[in-house]
Amino acid sequence: VYKMAFPSRQGLLRDPNIWLADSAASTHSTAHLQGMVNLKPGSTANAIQVGNAAMNQVQYIGDIPGTFHNNNGHYVHSATLRNVSFSSDSAFNLLSFPQLLMQGWRIVGEGKGFQATSPDGNVEIPFDIVIPTKAGCVFATCFKRHNEIAAIHADGQQVTVSKKMSVNLLHVQLGHCSEEMTRVAARSMGWVL
Repeated sequence: VYKMAFPSRQGLLRDPNIWLADSAASTHSTAHLQGMVNLKPGSTANAIQVGNAAMNQVQYIGDIPGTFHNNNGHYVHSATLRNVSFSSDSAFNLLSFPQLLMQGWRIVGEGKGFQATSPDGNVEIPFDIVIPTKAGCVFATCFKRHNEIAAIHADGQQVTVSKKMSVNLLHVQLGHCSEEMTRVAARSMGWVL
């Protein structure tokens, strides 16, 4: 039986679908708008203080629908991460353990990884992707965002490109590129026209 596994490289940390377990993060946060929905503008009150004491400005707060997968790439379950802070200053996707614990989640594990279990026991988030660092390692999970693009028009209105749509609508959403380029983009993103 062939087992696929995520590579143990630090470059993986910049993938929009890889989320680090963070025991010091007060909120879930991301540097990627991809797949975010229900966007609300951030404010200076939402700024996030990071490890070097710098303050990262939060541009938006929103939800991210997607699916969790284990280290072998196997589907675990669907979920929506709620009230995720987007900051273009962020380097990584962070899942806030304090936030999960305050919501009643249990976190258990060992040297090879751990899991967060929902209060009702029905949802488990596997943190089984081990990424070595110079001084040890970090644990991460794979949360694949649904194939949507959330974008903000110049007038401030959110536009969401759903997985199935007309070629004309996608043509407009992608900025009026040619029909051929629209179809190429749709194929590469898994969108159905």
